[in-house]
Amino acid sequence: MIETPKFRKFATDYIANQWRDLAIKGGYNHNSGMAMPCDRLTRGKICVPHLPEGDVILTRYPIVNSDNIRLYQNIHDPELKKTRNVVWIHPKDAEEYHQADFDGDQLMVSPASKLPNIAQEALRAGEPGRFEPVKQRPKLAYTEITDEEGNLKYKNLAEIAAASSQNKVGLVATNIGRVQSSMPQDGENVERFGRRQRKLLNRLFQALQVEVDSPKSAERFEDIKEIGGENLLADAKKWSESHPSYFFDFKKDERLYRSFAMPADAPGSINVIARVVVNPVWEPTRIRSRDRHEFRYLFPKETLSVDALEWAEELKTRFQEARDEIKERVGDDREAFNEELGKLYESYRAEIDELFTTPEERFVNPAERLSQCVASRREGAAALWHTQHTRPELDRHRKDCLKLAEQMEITFSFEHDYELPSVALPQDIYVLSVPFGAGAIKWKESLEQKGIKFDATIHPQLPLIEFALKDLSPKVVDKLAAKFGENINDLDELNIPKDLRIIPPADHSWATSRQDSGVGALAYNLFTEEVCQQLQDFQFDEIKVLGIKYNDFANENFASKQWKKRSVTLEVGVFELPESHPEFYRYNGTPILQIDGKNLGTFAPDSPKLPIGATFAATLQPDGSSIILKVNPESINLPEVPLPESEPKLDTAGQFRAIHRELWRKEMFDNLVGAIATTYEQRQANQSASNEIEQFKIGSHWTAYVQPSGDFIVRNEDKRTICRGNLQTGEEIFPLSEERASELETMILERERLPHRKHELSNNGNHISSQDIELN
Repeated sequence: MIETPKFRKFATDYIANQWRDLAIKGGYNHNSGMAMPCDRLTRGKICVPHLPEGDVILTRYPIVNSDNIRLYQNIHDPELKKTRNVVWIHPKDAEEYHQADFDGDQLMVSPASKLPNIAQEALRAGEPGRFEPVKQRPKLAYTEITDEEGNLKYKNLAEIAAASSQNKVGLVATNIGRVQSSMPQDGENVERFGRRQRKLLNRLFQALQVEVDSPKSAERFEDIKEIGGENLLADAKKWSESHPSYFFDFKKDERLYRSFAMPADAPGSINVIARVVVNPVWEPTRIRSRDRHEFRYLFPKETLSVDALEWAEELKTRFQEARDEIKERVGDDREAFNEELGKLYESYRAEIDELFTTPEERFVNPAERLSQCVASRREGAAALWHTQHTRPELDRHRKDCLKLAEQMEITFSFEHDYELPSVALPQDIYVLSVPFGAGAIKWKESLEQKGIKFDATIHPQLPLIEFALKDLSPKVVDKLAAKFGENINDLDELNIPKDLRIIPPADHSWATSRQDSGVGALAYNLFTEEVCQQLQDFQFDEIKVLGIKYNDFANENFASKQWKKRSVTLEVGVFELPESHPEFYRYNGTPILQIDGKNLGTFAPDSPKLPIGATFAATLQPDGSSIILKVNPESINLPEVPLPESEPKLDTAGQFRAIHRELWRKEMFDNLVGAIATTYEQRQANQSASNEIEQFKIGSHWTAYVQPSGDFIVRNEDKRTICRGNLQTGEEIFPLSEERASELETMILERERLPHRKHELSNNGNHISSQDIELN
């Protein structure tokens, strides 16, 4: 199934989202802790027991502005550090710099050494802010707020619950980001721009604080006259239209890091990660897939009733009409489209659940209720799979396109605001439009030979390849304009079929289509369990092979005694063709069946298939111009594909999500540092000052050695170094390996199994903190 369009789309989207997260979030994961008040702490100092002492960066989401990101000195107070996974902070610091209280607020905190650039820009707690201070407004009780006529606005608990869950935190925060990251236009007075920007930001900052308090207060920013709340969003939109921020314009664009990188040439810190780190190493993910109809064999059609096929066809038609209606209603709002589409799927699932549990509405005889119910549901899945994977009638449209292309001229023009598939922003560019056919391939090869860069796109309404030509010299422009600049393709004079679909020749696959071809999502989404079960149960013993006469066994007589009932070993290899081959663009790189390294032929579209690298034994039976392979199922050997390991990580809410192992390894190191630092401080507190090296056991096999400077080393029983670092800075000099991190985790889990131990969550289901590490 990895060659299905569905998997290709999933894999491409997944990889694009990883690039997107790197460009937008930087790939860094902050520590956190619940805010806890302590008024005996000196302002500007906090106690975060699970982080090393020293400078730390602290903030709270949502971040209103840079004034909310502050440097603090982390100290390990003897009493406070006994409570783990919290941030002890002076109440006035929490309120003034982070608008935080102590009803469960989470504070984000990281060692300053991990984020040196941000630490350099961040204000230390106590320094004057860059913006007007944001103060919490008095809370307005939902039970007391009234409308213009003096009546209670919310009459019962249900209305209060609904209102308290509605807020515009995300909308206001996004507008803050847009305004904050915007830059002056060319020729605009910079000082005036800065004043206007700061004034609008101060209004938005106050609005954000009000929206954050929405669960506890009935006030909304639209009600605040001092900030012009009624017109605030309109003013922010007007600002963004005249001072666009491409980061926010494209961060949710589904094409981002699939077709093009984040546009990040503009100055400003928000673009630095994308421009400097991500974009230089990004390249489009190219995953090849087969046509949908080549996977129809998964559910054999022979077992389907006419009623089931008619039902599936009617459901597919209804879905297409409903989807088109959603597209028309929501326009380009991708989030709204996905939300509406999800609701549509849910309605169909409910319909299917009802259809296949009511005896009189089943496709099959209601006798033997349990077995027939399972069979009928499977029949529904099989019927929908078949209709979603039926070969579309493309040949006629392809022939119509080639016939129409013969009537058309090559044209050359300068296009304004042309949308290139590989670039985010529209560009003014020269476009050479070439009709489908051999001429298009010759132009592609000619442009490549001359070193002219281009994007090749299929015209959405005509059988043309549009070559968007980059960095053309004036000489080439003049030459193309003289030859093709006066040509036009008059739609009124062309004989265009009324139902024409633009289907390019198979050897034009190098050109990008602006239209989605579909992946058969309806079958996957409505019958997920049935499709998975069929994949698990599916068995086959025949493979049909095509193209024998075009490959290495073209002159072989497979009907001879030499081949009759002879079992041979076949391998799925890669079809490698020279670029000069007429079928290069159609077949090069596709799977091909081989015997002793020689090409036999390709899989028939309606035949079961195996991945590249698979081997199996089979006998060969001629079937006209094709070959039927009688496969020994027990002989099938699939290639082993090493998959990257992923580990779950603990996010700020204490829930699991997959992350890179490096983050888990580093977390184990930080916990080890915290445990060593705590034990070292206890030893120092119980004895007079000494310049001696302290040493103590970690578990039963490791020993830590700590110098007065804070440098430490951990060795095992064989005196081999486990890791080295510094307690004061948290620096990792000799890294803790993944193997040793796992060994450390095992020590901790074994200790947790002791009676009366509190079990918490970790990388493998148990939370591990430095207090769990036993030091003697």
